[in-house]
Amino acid sequence: MLRLTAFTVGLTLSSLAVATTTWTVKDPTWELDANGKSYDSQSSCVAAAETLAAATYHCTSTNVATIVGASSTVTSGGGSTSTPVASAGTSWVYHNGTFYWPGDWSWSGKANYKDTAGQPRSGSFDIAFTLLGQWGGWQPYAPNRSFSLSPYKYLIISIKTTVPSQPVHIFFEAANDTPIGTWLDPVQAGFGPSPVVGQWTSFKIPLSAFGVSGATILKFGVQDDSGGSNNTFYIDDVGFTAS
Repeated sequence: MLRLTAFTVGLTLSSLAVATTTWTVKDPTWELDANGKSYDSQSSCVAAAETLAAATYHCTSTNVATIVGASSTVTSGGGSTSTPVASAGTSWVYHNGTFYWPGDWSWSGKANYKDTAGQPRSGSFDIAFTLLGQWGGWQPYAPNRSFSLSPYKYLIISIKTTVPSQPVHIFFEAANDTPIGTWLDPVQAGFGPSPVVGQWTSFKIPLSAFGVSGATILKFGVQDDSGGSNNTFYIDDVGFTAS
């Protein structure tokens, strides 16, 4: 855990830059697949693995740092009021060729996070999701198995299809595959045009349309509804945004 002031943050903090702002940074954690527990460093994760029975284990970094700021403003009476700074911008799941969540529980398909054939919308890579059976879907799971949607209002995602009118639907779940809210097809719901083969289509979907505003999720899914068993579709610029 690291604490720093606005003076030591190497960013332009225009609307947030108050001399008395205090920032708390929680570094990326490491998750041990053998027990599902998270550790503050790679070395502590490895140490935990070495206490287990002989086998092959994996320590996976979340690659996500949580940065929270609290600012103080001087009142006319000379006192101060501490005001938490709201989460700003976008929390990316995949962007600029980087997968920020720890993994996926996809089914009837396989995700390639270093694809170039789809001609990435941003960065050097995109996600190529190749179906291995009908109705397959990409399903990333959240860092530390828990992600609060409270600071955010929209899901954003870009999709490129390889077959005409390739439909998909998106849904959210808690543990034990428990549905949260409802699933929707972003095209049928009116949040974007029908995808054109070989072109990126970007969607900005209100979380309220899913009925998940303010919920805490374990995972979400993007499922192919074409019925094909060996199609590929591409995904890029996936995240949650406040505006």
